[in-house]
Amino acid sequence: MPNVTINGSPVTAGDGCTIFEAARSAHIAIPTLCWYPKLPIVGNCRICLVSVAGCGLKTEFDSPESVMDEVSRVAPSWTGVSYDRLSGGGLQYPVPNRDHPGTSYLFAESFPTKDGRASFQPAQYSDPDELPDDEFPFIMNTGRQLYHWHTGTMTRRSQGLDAIEPIATMEIHPDDAVALGLADGDLAKLTSRRNSIIISVRISDRVARKQVFVPFHYREAAANLLTSPVLEPHAKMPELKISAVKIESVPAS
Repeated sequence: MPNVTINGSPVTAGDGCTIFEAARSAHIAIPTLCWYPKLPIVGNCRICLVSVAGCGLKTEFDSPESVMDEVSRVAPSWTGVSYDRLSGGGLQYPVPNRDHPGTSYLFAESFPTKDGRASFQPAQYSDPDELPDDEFPFIMNTGRQLYHWHTGTMTRRSQGLDAIEPIATMEIHPDDAVALGLADGDLAKLTSRRNSIIISVRISDRVARKQVFVPFHYREAAANLLTSPVLEPHAKMPELKISAVKIESVPAS
């Protein structure tokens, strides 16, 4: 098992564990603005961390109102936002002044270009780096569920939200489920060229045949362990939405 030093103390982490999970196992709190499920426990993590007064950082702010006042002073698109104006239905930014009602949608009149018009550039289609084959015949798509956000570090702490979607599920087309001998609620082993997870089956006609949908909110069935790290050549984004996988039923224990 790998070791990592946190706040000067050695911590032993399990294989595949992120630095945040390692810290949590040692009862060390790391306040963070973001979280990436593939973040390794060694090396420069390149992640934004935030300290708050309760964690030892003293600030000049004495209330949420004073924080919002500074944001509105330094962020032009938030100039018209105040703490009091956020009550009720809230505001949609940009809010350029205190009398502005908020912006329902962007670019209603023009775009921020010299002539105010949008610029479209043709793109050449190319196949994904990884396509299904005889060994991995399904395409896995990942995304969010309605009741959770990203890796669930906040929403899965909400009893109400977690009660609605408490476990990781793989959505699969009814015909594919029949072919594989899977029923709603069965456990399945989902395997890519990189890793495997055990996940509950949810039969759904929202997905096409030979495709499955897996949410990425659940660390106990972490979808991003399966995804492809290959970068798209122009935007340099990994192909997280297209991964070839195979599905096997898990015998009931």
